[in-house]
Amino acid sequence: QVSFSYSFYLRMRRTKSIMALFATITLAGMIGANPVTLVSHDGVDYVYHTSKKTYSVALKDCEKAGATLAMPKTKESQRFVASTWPTERFWIGIDDLATKGIYYFVDGTLVRNTFWLSGEPNNLDGLENCVQMRNGGWNDSICTIKGAYLCQKGKIYLTLSFT
Repeated sequence: QVSFSYSFYLRMRRTKSIMALFATITLAGMIGANPVTLVSHDGVDYVYHTSKKTYSVALKDCEKAGATLAMPKTKESQRFVASTWPTERFWIGIDDLATKGIYYFVDGTLVRNTFWLSGEPNNLDGLENCVQMRNGGWNDSICTIKGAYLCQKGKIYLTLSFT
């Protein structure tokens, strides 16, 4: 059984179809028993997964859906993600697995703008190579810890047609 709640801004087109411009959709039962939340902002769709996965498994799950782990590269995208999930802790697409101490986004671009929490990255015990969003900022963490995760992909338009 699939249940969902939704709210979105809509634009009517001449073809009598409805196109969602901004959507916040919470779906339960769409991915196993794990609820997900879809939020669209500024041309990017973010899908928040509450199921707990390691960094590498979360990355693969996003890729299977044609997405990546979220990459907040700008102040605007960081602000949006941080304000949408302000108290959550979840994987985002940043790590220093290739070269210790040099962080890259999962698309291979070097991280230039950083949004580290105070005292981070600290590479606690020399084991923290992957990044989680926590309390609105970045925290380096052990990649094998299981956590929620945020995927992103290009804009998806939800179209509903009248018959």
